[in-house]
Amino acid sequence: MDSTKDSKKKSPITVSLNTLKPGDLIFAGVVISKADTCTYPGSQTSKDIDSGTSIKHPCVVLEGGTDSVEVAYFTTFKESRRLPKHFKDIDLYWYPVDPAPQQGRLKPLPERENKKAQWVSLRKRHTITAQSVRKFVETLPNSSVNNIISQMRASLNVRHLKRTQLS
Repeated sequence: MDSTKDSKKKSPITVSLNTLKPGDLIFAGVVISKADTCTYPGSQTSKDIDSGTSIKHPCVVLEGGTDSVEVAYFTTFKESRRLPKHFKDIDLYWYPVDPAPQQGRLKPLPERENKKAQWVSLRKRHTITAQSVRKFVETLPNSSVNNIISQMRASLNVRHLKRTQLS
């Protein structure tokens, strides 16, 4: 098979927001929490995160809609094989994607086509309102989307309980 044709087939395509459904993978701008970062002093990404600027990341659609979609974003931490050592409560904030190792109780989701160790941020759902986005051909299975959503809910409940106990 011609590798040029094969690579074009897998390139992201621009689609309308209202065509997206759970499991679709898109490239979209999200505002990343400072708590979700490793510090790479002086990098543009670090500066953007510190200032609350939206940064384009691969994301999985959790919930479709007409005018907006809810997503969670993927990150590789500069192609690291493990989460940064300073991260605490990793099960509350990060869902590993194979070949990322299991570092807490969550077993990694199935490997993506790009075969990179990566994690889905569980901190919050991000709302995307752009009229169109870049969509990857690859999708996540419903079981993975359901696992992410379930873990986000559980994580939110645990964080709420911890805050309540501190009050």
